[in-house]
Amino acid sequence: MSKKEPIFKDNRLNRQLEEDGFVKLPFIADTAALLKLQQCYSGYKEAHEKTQRGFHHTTHLTQDWTLVSAVNESLQTLLNPFIFDILQNVGVLGANFIVKGMGSDTTFQPHQDWTLVDEEQYFSVNMWVALEDINIENGALRFLKGSHHIIRNLRMAPNFPPLFEKVESLTEEHLTSVCLKAGEAVVFDCGVLHGSFANLSNCRRVSAIIGLYSKNAPFKFYYNTEVGTPPMVEEYNILPEEFLTFAVGDRPKGREPDKVFPYAFPQISTDDFNRYLSEYGHH
Repeated sequence: MSKKEPIFKDNRLNRQLEEDGFVKLPFIADTAALLKLQQCYSGYKEAHEKTQRGFHHTTHLTQDWTLVSAVNESLQTLLNPFIFDILQNVGVLGANFIVKGMGSDTTFQPHQDWTLVDEEQYFSVNMWVALEDINIENGALRFLKGSHHIIRNLRMAPNFPPLFEKVESLTEEHLTSVCLKAGEAVVFDCGVLHGSFANLSNCRRVSAIIGLYSKNAPFKFYYNTEVGTPPMVEEYNILPEEFLTFAVGDRPKGREPDKVFPYAFPQISTDDFNRYLSEYGHH
């Protein structure tokens, strides 16, 4: 029995999130609401495209804090009613658009997102909403089911040794692809291994992403100093609303960490991975 307070109103979805690490949802079935979401991006499209440097671009990566704030407010206004229709006991961290460029070099390799809460007690998830039909050709997401259970590691800015680095070649055949119709969404645990296919279409692929967390969770920000063996890690107690004000990869400015400790970043071995495959039922 999980110690975590459930975040879905439907217990079946809670069980699926706990077990698999991700859940696909219908989400926005209202055509008018979906059109408003698409029009919302159209209003910010130029600001995103003129600052796009890599193949994977988010509103936050523009570092234009006026834009970040405006997009966050616009998306929450549109999406929060749908979010709180199916979710409970959650706070909204922030909302961004994600713009994926085009080309054979746009594969987003499987990775994990940052640790923001004590994941033994609380949820930290992302909700990824399709503004258009998403398929394998234009960059569908992929997940390694149950991978958030293998080892609960700390993941942080500005970078960290990937947990799955030693078994990367073994994960490929076990990834589950999730294709979405416009208006559908996938909610996934920040610790589950996920990535996306290359966008081989002739258009940028646009989606929205909303960070969500158990509303009673103390919020944390971890920073890898990369100094020492094992490296020293800084832990900051922050307010969720502070998160969107941090430059990507930077630590909170003008404050001392609440805790500093050495952290040996774990890595999954081939034996660990094979044990996971046998326990989780992959074939």
